[in-house]
Amino acid sequence: VVITGGNRGERELLLSIQIEADGPTRYVRFYDVKRTRPSSFQNSLSSSLNNSNHSNASTQLYSTKFVVRLQGIGVSVIDSKPQELIYMTLENIDVDFLNTPSKQELEAKVSHIQIDNQLYSAPFPVLFCPGLNFDATKNAFFHVSMLLSKRYQTINYFNYFAVLVQEMDLQIDEETVFILYNLYSSFYASSQTTPNS
Repeated sequence: VVITGGNRGERELLLSIQIEADGPTRYVRFYDVKRTRPSSFQNSLSSSLNNSNHSNASTQLYSTKFVVRLQGIGVSVIDSKPQELIYMTLENIDVDFLNTPSKQELEAKVSHIQIDNQLYSAPFPVLFCPGLNFDATKNAFFHVSMLLSKRYQTINYFNYFAVLVQEMDLQIDEETVFILYNLYSSFYASSQTTPNS
């Protein structure tokens, strides 16, 4: 992640994102490259970034760019028993975001999304998945692309906005719906509870 300053003396901030595993748990750590990384790593990274962004620094006051590349993410939903209700996997996640004084650009792709029903009595083990005719090698299952202009201050003016979602299969039974609804209700009730003064 690179955050650069322009003509007013703002310093360049270089952030390194590192994913570390501790048993079944993974941690995402953010490092300030200039303070915590070895000098060899810092110099090689800084030189490559300075070469690519030198021309933009003179014309832009401030710009931010995020690039995310993840092979996959798994998320479990567990109730208070504890009991695993559903497990969601997302594969090949690509996110590119650019913010400048004149525009915002966003492009996000997820090649495959699947939600498995983890209940023992579930009649449909796979709750949500791409359709049978979907080919992940040709297209992403989910794709959003956006170009927002900052030319106008009072309106959101999109030069381009597109969302693509491929054909999907959704199979859910009544018991799963009630269990998920009860989980949501208990979570919402606990979030609204305030301590007595």
